[in-house]
Amino acid sequence: MANWLATLKTYAKALDDLSKATGDGDLAKIKDIVLDDATALQKVLGTETSKTLGNLYDLAKAVDDLTKAAGNGDLAAMKVIIDALPNAGALSDLATILADTAELQVSLANGGFTDLLIDAIKAETALIVVDTNELQTDLVNGGRLDLLIDAIKVVTDALPNAGALNDLATILADTAELQVSLADGGFTDLLIDAITTHLTDIKGGTWSNETLVAIKAAIDTIAGVNTYQEQIPDTDFALAAIDDTLTADPPTADAENSVVDIDANAGDTFVLRSLWVNVTSLGTAGTKVTFKLWLPINSVVTMVDSVEITATGISNLMDLFAIPEVHGDSIHVTVETDSESADAAVSGTYKYAKAT
Repeated sequence: MANWLATLKTYAKALDDLSKATGDGDLAKIKDIVLDDATALQKVLGTETSKTLGNLYDLAKAVDDLTKAAGNGDLAAMKVIIDALPNAGALSDLATILADTAELQVSLANGGFTDLLIDAIKAETALIVVDTNELQTDLVNGGRLDLLIDAIKVVTDALPNAGALNDLATILADTAELQVSLADGGFTDLLIDAITTHLTDIKGGTWSNETLVAIKAAIDTIAGVNTYQEQIPDTDFALAAIDDTLTADPPTADAENSVVDIDANAGDTFVLRSLWVNVTSLGTAGTKVTFKLWLPINSVVTMVDSVEITATGISNLMDLFAIPEVHGDSIHVTVETDSESADAAVSGTYKYAKAT
């Protein structure tokens, strides 16, 4: 190819010289000269470059076709085109081009770099197709993502304006108004300042001259006055082994005979608010149980009243001692039976208050 183009270039130059010699650039006429006057052509070209008339004719025709295709019958212009080709049309880089082409063929062959790259791209494309199919399945009506979107839509539809925040401008305006009100000197700020001032007036910093001072003074005035604190909850008792004799008087009376035990405590005084007893057994061969009330008289615990109960049942403080309440610095109630078997039974509850 390279030798042919070089020859073509030589022939084109010769034809150009011929056209100049004849004073006519028309290739058709040159062709006629070639056919009609081979001797004249040889004089112009020389025997070495003319070769055979047949070859020259073919060459002239090819050049004529080429110039017609280029839209230009000027051989000098065609020469410019050929000269503009790489290496002036000699294709000196053909070996490099062929090497690159061979390298590309190796790369494209099975197992070559480009082939493996294409295989990897195809593999990734297959995965993408799988993921796309999965996504399409999820997005189809009733699919996982479709149901998730439906659930989200249920929530957003329940928001004001179906979540469109149509009231956003109003909200922003109200927020701006609130910020103005809360700013130093704003309506809300001044209101808070006024409340703070009045609360300070009421509380006072040192309890010296404010409203609550009078309240505190009143509390301090009555602080030394004895006031009763009620017992909460009541005290329950259950005696199931009542015997017929106290081995000691209160406050150290036998536990099995003690109904109410409110021992003396320095500085305290008591009031028995209520007492309920339920006699469930008079004891084996017993005919009665006896309740006794004990109070300190001149600092000595003394029995001040007693009552006999001859039947099972419930009785209260009024039933037993005919008084609604019992006051004393200590209060005790005991019970005894006339049964020697020590198996009489009484249960109940009482409540008292204490003043200090």
